[in-house]
Amino acid sequence: MTRSSGMTTILVALIASLALFVLAVIYGSSTSFPTLDAIAYDNLPPNPFNDFLATAQVSDENKNKSFTVPETSYPVIGYAISITQCDASKYGHDQAAILFYSIHKNSIRDPSSGSKYDYKLYAFVHPDAAACADGLKTIGYEVSIRKSPVEKSEIKGNLINYVDKASCCQEKEFLKLYSYTLVDHKVVVHLDLDCLVVQPLDDVYDSMIDGPTSKARDQLSLQWENSTENLPVDIEAFFTRDYNLVDPPRRQPYQIGIQGGFIVVKPNIDIFNRYKEIIIEGNYTVEGGWGGNVLKYGGYYGAAQIQGLMSYFFGHIRPGKALELNRCYYNFMGDAPKSKSGACRTLEKECQDCRNIDFKEIKTIHFTLCTKPWWCLAAENHNLHIADALGGEKPLELCLASLTEWFRNRFDLEKMWSLLSADYQLSDEALNHTKYPRTFGYCRQPGNYIPMKLPKEMIKL
Repeated sequence: MTRSSGMTTILVALIASLALFVLAVIYGSSTSFPTLDAIAYDNLPPNPFNDFLATAQVSDENKNKSFTVPETSYPVIGYAISITQCDASKYGHDQAAILFYSIHKNSIRDPSSGSKYDYKLYAFVHPDAAACADGLKTIGYEVSIRKSPVEKSEIKGNLINYVDKASCCQEKEFLKLYSYTLVDHKVVVHLDLDCLVVQPLDDVYDSMIDGPTSKARDQLSLQWENSTENLPVDIEAFFTRDYNLVDPPRRQPYQIGIQGGFIVVKPNIDIFNRYKEIIIEGNYTVEGGWGGNVLKYGGYYGAAQIQGLMSYFFGHIRPGKALELNRCYYNFMGDAPKSKSGACRTLEKECQDCRNIDFKEIKTIHFTLCTKPWWCLAAENHNLHIADALGGEKPLELCLASLTEWFRNRFDLEKMWSLLSADYQLSDEALNHTKYPRTFGYCRQPGNYIPMKLPKEMIKL
């Protein structure tokens, strides 16, 4: 390498580092996150990082240079997704790319994040969805084409009659269990595609990896406050529950399904095989769920698949080995705390309303009740029109902030790709993003989402 080319490479690294520092200033904890008024079409504050990216100059010969990751002794966290079908109408590649970038921004690869953990991406792809594999590889995922850990034909018990009717994905939903097989990692996070990481999860990882002496355990926000008094010595998993699945008091909280969009586990082949044994045994009834009418881990959407299975596993097979995180901050969906009868879905006398928190408290987002970003209901001329369904203006504010953050991640990723690769050109929508501050130009009206253009080959950030 010549001296001049070496100096140019250093200059590129300095420009990239400056970009990440500016991003830290924008997204740091001292920043005021958008209120409902701020999110309004005319008032959304501009992102200075966009101005930097718009003016930064990188010569073509120095594009495709990746950032240098600082030397660290901390483990690499595995992040996994599962793909059960390849449906262009759901923009799976867009979801996977934007999820990836949100993970990247909250890792050590973005020094401004404050995280000490690196990441590696995995995609478990069912053979029925193999057509999506190449796009996932281009984004940066290590792709494994795999059938379900247990095929329907292998199930011996009553589960065989219900496993393909419980939700969208039949027994393919069990692909998520392959997270336990990634034994090169001390911790693996499985996320649904329609999720977004908005803050580092070091408190979760430290608590699992460093054991009972970890100071991070005091910082965890758990669903049940009394659980902090007797934490497991070895935390095998973290999860949240979906209390919207069952109206109280039909099930006790511990029987309600785990929310399958966010699961953090310690890989372990023995546990993976134990799950397979339970599925093959198939001890499931439609009235009671896993464990039959006595244990009652079921009676709700997805119960015959991962949501009921993991609730049964952590509640009955390995009780006291996993912890339930506060769903208001981890895997945020903006759900109402009470049923129509006025009873808390958690069966508490008083229950926290996840719709009344501050956006800056949220760690990860799951786009369910707030609608999917690509539905474009947050388009500037639409404003969702679902305030009543969400429960008022504050929930609408949180949903709009969440949707805007998704589009912001897409915009920043495409800008970064364009800086690092001479072959990647920004779309007209991105170049005119200032006219559409909620959706950054990718939605002009409801139902009119403009898909991403993936790079021709992987661009390493």
